Amino acid sequence: MANNRELSQLGSFIEVSDTTGNIGIATTVTPYVGIGTTNPTSKLTVVGDVLVSGVLTATSFTGTVFSASYADVAGVSTYAQIAGLSTTAITAGYASTAGISTVSQGLTGTPNITVGTITANSASFSGNVSIAGTLTYEDVTSVDSLGIVSARTGVLVGPPTSIGATISPNGDASFAGIVTATGGFNLGIQSGGINVTTGVVTALNFVGAGNSFSYNAASKTVDINIGGGQWTYTDSLNVGESNIYRLNGNVGLGTTNPTSKIHVIGDSYISGVTTTALLNVGVGGTIITTTNTTRVGINSISPNFTLDVNGDLNFNGTLYQNNSEFIASRWTATSSGGDIYRLSNVGIGTTNPTERLQVNGQLSIDNNVSYGTTSVGIATTSQVGIHSTLATSTYRSVEYTIQATEGTNFHTTKIIVLHDGSTTYSTEYGSIFNNSEVSTYDVDISGGNIRLLATPASSSTTNFKITFNAIKV
Repeated sequence: MANNRELSQLGSFIEVSDTTGNIGIATTVTPYVGIGTTNPTSKLTVVGDVLVSGVLTATSFTGTVFSASYADVAGVSTYAQIAGLSTTAITAGYASTAGISTVSQGLTGTPNITVGTITANSASFSGNVSIAGTLTYEDVTSVDSLGIVSARTGVLVGPPTSIGATISPNGDASFAGIVTATGGFNLGIQSGGINVTTGVVTALNFVGAGNSFSYNAASKTVDINIGGGQWTYTDSLNVGESNIYRLNGNVGLGTTNPTSKIHVIGDSYISGVTTTALLNVGVGGTIITTTNTTRVGINSISPNFTLDVNGDLNFNGTLYQNNSEFIASRWTATSSGGDIYRLSNVGIGTTNPTERLQVNGQLSIDNNVSYGTTSVGIATTSQVGIHSTLATSTYRSVEYTIQATEGTNFHTTKIIVLHDGSTTYSTEYGSIFNNSEVSTYDVDISGGNIRLLATPASSSTTNFKITFNAIKV
């Protein structure tokens, strides 16, 4: 029988160890064993399913492996539907679905791996890494990226309880401390995705129309525009004095609505010289005005004098005129206030009185009597008028007292005069002289005035001093 013959041939390949009791097939020759086939092509060829309840150990697997529970060495599996649990897999090739490998080394290729938690000492990715949840770095001191770092909802710098810097998705940035740019201000600024500069910053635009900052290296000026109003800073080659100025608009200090070139609400302090062509200061209706004609008006916008005060003036201190103390009045009022007096000389018509009362000119009493003096010197023997200031329309009569001196000859006399408008009537009395008469006298009307005439006795100079008391019409 063929079956008996085949079993006899199979028995020739089976060997039993006397020592271990293990059974081996063709341990010394090279026959092939087939299960499910009469034409095996390897040591063991199985056509059909193989169920192994224990550990299956092999140096490599070829073909489709449906289930591998444990593998000390996982070889190259081109198409592994399910890779089971391998506690010590040294090399894993390609797997459509990889299970759990507690110790995996040398995992290469392009499979998709889906796991719950990955714990590793380090990781390197040549492509993109996507994280749907939160990426937390608790013990990381620095993050080094050679490419672009994208943060869709912003970047916060600092611990959660004290944020030091914030960068928002809309481009806004906020820093709690100082922002320092070193290396010659090599700061790149972009607007709308266009790089403004990567070198020295010479111009900046800020939010809002007309808000800019620019520097002109040729003229060494800095222009600051705020809402269209321009401030310019001029750097005079870094030597001497520099200027900052504004050509248009008004400047407000303490107010957001200035109505003048400089509008200050509050106190101001100037330690230097303030120069202005016209200065108006209005406080509660009181105006202080200065003009380019070196005039100052207080409560007057058109001063006519160097200091023109419209109103009362009060000051505490000493007033000076021409570097000397100015005394408005040297008269002293009595305690009752009704009388005034002066202990020194008083001059009227003179700045250097030598008498208690010295009047240069005529003195009128009650508008009825006028007193006056005059003096004249003549060197002739002809008749000459020596006084003619009393109008006939004002004065009806006059009394003259005349003192004449010629050398050592002295002569004094009195003359009383009356007129009727066309003719004078006079009489001389009380004539006294030491040697002889120095002069003779007469009176007439000339040019509507009473005229006193003198005829000297000598051609030498004769000096006349005259006092008169005139009574009005």
